[in-house]
Amino acid sequence: MMATRLESFAALVRQLHRAVEELQPLATRLEVPSPVQHEWHGLLANKLLAQLELPPLLVVAIIGGTNIGKSVIFNHLAGEVASAVSPLAAHTKHPVCLVPPGLADPQLLARLFEGFSLRPWSSPDDAKQPCDEHLLFWRIGAEMPPRLLLIDAPDVDSDVTVNWQRARAIRQCADVLLAVLTQQKYNDAAVKQFFREAAQSDKAIIVLFNQVHLPDDEGYWPTWLDTFCQSTGADPELVYLVPFHRVAAERLCLPFYLVKRAARPRADAGTDTGVTSTGSFRASGAGQMTAPILPAAQEKPQARNLREELAKIHFEQIKVRAFRGALRRVLDAQRGAPAYCDSIRQAAQGFADAAQALSTALDVRWPALPAGVLVDEFRLWWDDRRSQWSR
Repeated sequence: MMATRLESFAALVRQLHRAVEELQPLATRLEVPSPVQHEWHGLLANKLLAQLELPPLLVVAIIGGTNIGKSVIFNHLAGEVASAVSPLAAHTKHPVCLVPPGLADPQLLARLFEGFSLRPWSSPDDAKQPCDEHLLFWRIGAEMPPRLLLIDAPDVDSDVTVNWQRARAIRQCADVLLAVLTQQKYNDAAVKQFFREAAQSDKAIIVLFNQVHLPDDEGYWPTWLDTFCQSTGADPELVYLVPFHRVAAERLCLPFYLVKRAARPRADAGTDTGVTSTGSFRASGAGQMTAPILPAAQEKPQARNLREELAKIHFEQIKVRAFRGALRRVLDAQRGAPAYCDSIRQAAQGFADAAQALSTALDVRWPALPAGVLVDEFRLWWDDRRSQWSR
């Protein structure tokens, strides 16, 4: 039953994408802006269309601001020094991806990350290359759990605009976002805007407060978390504290203290695809899933192995949730495909009204021509054309 509904879901997504592609040339003639830069179009192309027919996998992306230790977190999850670490800002210019051996298929990855040109990842410095082309470096991660792809994304608050564009494309592809925050960055405007967009698409978010000074900051992180959640609309599934310890960071032995779990299960959460029994899309927002990744919170913070925690994620629930969140954004009446269709309809109506106005305005009633003027003009015309003998 589930497979049948997903097939119906995939067929409807393909039909919607074809319709949008066919509309674009006509919309351009009507001077309607292209939808390519809109979030809903990116989710349609990069998430729904790209992943519905791929083998089951989960894309986890590490996201955050400049110079807050994202690459350190990435290396801990990878179990190796995979991504370059530097105290300089805006270091990661291109996303890098670790894949488990079972998913090391270049064609599969090319479909998954259609907005990027894939490159083999041979050095931690590969992602530092300045390049206008959107590159994604990848290689096999020996320690990666099956079905899980791990991505280190460029900084979302960098002064390099292309970094934001690449991070945005990764957000659209990802199923789970690891939000790396610090005392300085949890309230940053660019960071909040990025995760506000993610929350509106119902992305599963795990918050990691990095470079925390313990025990001094134990009384402050709840305020940081509340501020972040209220300003973005995010409801994190898990929250971790990662202490500041340079030596432990270099040795890949930082502790990850679990301080909060989502505890909002619902009996109807889990496998609803958003497709009705008749094979059509359900209205936006219907059947919204709020299932947690893991059970309720522990009483005391405990050091955890985050890589093992990610491997325990309820794969099917998160995947369907990511698809449904993307679909809800695509079908949003104010900012999705319906709004795009409305703009085309309004532009077409504007041209129709203009054509009607012109046809009405050019219907001019001229006064009757005097007979003498008409006779004189006819004689002049005839004199120019009659034969010599008839003059």
